[in-house]
Amino acid sequence: MTKSIIIPDQEYLPPELLLDPYHPDTQPYMQSLKGIQQLIVAASINMTPWHVTAVKAMVRGSKNTEIGVMVQKTAQTITQIKRRKDVKELQALLHHYNQAVDGPNEAQRRRMLWEMAIDFKDIEPNVTLKSIAELNKMTGTYTTNVKTADINIVINNEILPKGKLDQ
Repeated sequence: MTKSIIIPDQEYLPPELLLDPYHPDTQPYMQSLKGIQQLIVAASINMTPWHVTAVKAMVRGSKNTEIGVMVQKTAQTITQIKRRKDVKELQALLHHYNQAVDGPNEAQRRRMLWEMAIDFKDIEPNVTLKSIAELNKMTGTYTTNVKTADINIVINNEILPKGKLDQ
C-alpha cells in the first residue's frame, strides 16, 4: 500500500515554476497520478467516512471481520456494502492508483522484454539479444556457472601442528 500524498495549493507558486519542464509535477506520469487522485476524491465525496475507510481496508486486503471491527460494523454489513456501485468504483480507482504507483509487476516486465525482442528483431538485433538475455536472467534459465577455486592453505605443521578439531 502506498502512503497518502499531500497536494499543496499551487495557486501561490509563480508561473515559471509551474511551467518548468523538468519538474516532476509536469511529467505525464505525475499528471496521471494527479488525475487518478482527483477521481478518488470525487468518488469518495458522496460516501460516508466509514464507507471510505472500509473500502481502503478492502484494497489493503483486510477481511470483512477485521474491517467490521475497524469501522464498528458487523461483517454482514461489510459484505452488503461491497455490492454498492460507489464502493466498487472507489475500490477500482484505489486499485488502479496502487498499480500506477507500484509499477509493472514481474510478468509485465517479462512481457515488455519479449515485445522488445520481437519488435527489434530485424531493426536492431543487438536489442533483441539483450532483451532475451534479461529475460533469461529473470527466469534463471541461463546462468553462468562460475566455478569457485578451491582454497588450499598450507600451514607449516612443525610450527602449528594439527589439533583435534583439524582431523
